[in-house]
Amino acid sequence: MDAGNEAGLQPRMSLQGYVVGNPLTDEKKDNNEMIPYAHRMALISDEYYELAKSSCRGHYVSPDPNNVQCLYALRLIREDHNYATSYVWANNETVQEALHIRKGTKQEWQRCNNSISYENDVESVFKYHQLLSEKGYQVLAYSGDHDMIIPYMSTLKWIHALNLTVDDEWRPWTVDGQVAGYTERYKNNEAYLTFATVKARASLIDSAFSMHIVM
Repeated sequence: MDAGNEAGLQPRMSLQGYVVGNPLTDEKKDNNEMIPYAHRMALISDEYYELAKSSCRGHYVSPDPNNVQCLYALRLIREDHNYATSYVWANNETVQEALHIRKGTKQEWQRCNNSISYENDVESVFKYHQLLSEKGYQVLAYSGDHDMIIPYMSTLKWIHALNLTVDDEWRPWTVDGQVAGYTERYKNNEAYLTFATVKARASLIDSAFSMHIVM
């Protein structure tokens, strides 16, 4: 839309800003925050996390294959987590019976369908956030604080990389007197970028929440 406006396409769109929720911004960097987030949420023991942190030196995605200690540390974490419990649960006969799955229709439940072919042609969209920020668009970026796929920590990292000025420091925001999350606002000339967390939410966040955040 912005490029179309720049090119003079009609009708011109009145683009004032945009909203992104749990935004996948840089796949490698977002995935890299999963382990620190899991530790922060008490899903990984201090021992496992410190071993991975020291041996992998903060690089948990596509680690050096020659770094045996890092590979070992990551294997310990993956054996303990990586949706292993969901696999065991979903293949339990009692669970399948409770879910009314007809006996014999499904031999084994798998979390992902690996037969579907995907091609990733965009590794990062950070440059677009950077460009739109420089052009003065208003931005609301929000993250569920229980989303491990795109942790709020990774969203904060790319926001900080924009080198904006903090205009309103970290504080709670409320709905009907209850703390619904935390927010911080950044400024670039006359444009604002507002970041907010939504408590106890993962990927599915009601659009009404974004209205409360803005207000």
